[in-house]
Amino acid sequence: MRTKTLTLLLSVCMIICFTACAQKSPCEANGHKWLENTPNYQQAKTCEVCGATEGEPLKAENEGMEFVKTDTVSDLTMIIDKETGDTNIAKVWYDNYKIFDSDETHEAKDGYEWRSVDMHIALGDDTKFEKWPSCKEANLDGEYYQDGDWENDGKNITVNFNGKDYVCEHVFTVLNEERGVDRPDYKKFGWSGKKTFTFEYNEAFLVPKGFDGIFVGFYDATEFELKNEDYDALEHQVLFRLD
Repeated sequence: MRTKTLTLLLSVCMIICFTACAQKSPCEANGHKWLENTPNYQQAKTCEVCGATEGEPLKAENEGMEFVKTDTVSDLTMIIDKETGDTNIAKVWYDNYKIFDSDETHEAKDGYEWRSVDMHIALGDDTKFEKWPSCKEANLDGEYYQDGDWENDGKNITVNFNGKDYVCEHVFTVLNEERGVDRPDYKKFGWSGKKTFTFEYNEAFLVPKGFDGIFVGFYDATEFELKNEDYDALEHQVLFRLD
């Protein structure tokens, strides 16, 4: 009887040990530990000893946003008359996207890199020229993985990269602003090329090397202000991601 009792106890202990071990990952079973701040938006849960991973990186808060490519012209519907709801189509495009360490106007910082892009919006159709001044275009900046904290009047944004917070510098430069100017080259858009509006800017961000979460864009500020019941932000903005 005593032998049977000991055998039963031993079996129970083995089952308990097996169950406990089965609940641990191979890394934990070998005494390994997970890296602090994982998982994060770039990394899955990661072992600090052997580098093994478990699961997936965190889901980006702005997953589902649509972004355009450089040198591609996109349409942006904009309200030009609040009373009648009349709209017109603006043209938006981005170019000269580059990643660099520094240049004559952007200082280098250890562990960081600059990401810069030129952004353009053109408003045409001289038949409605008198209404364009009331049309409001606006540019926006954001962070794909999470809503970063903006500070210093938009000159700095704090982002999270590989589980750590970084303060990034933001430089906004006006390249060109034209109002009511004839642009024959805009005939390619199907416009007369007369009395056009053009706004061109450069946006540059000093981010930790490899960070690809910053995005910039244009949107219809008038439509945003009205907040119509059928308002859909995705239909009234054209965004570019610096990835």
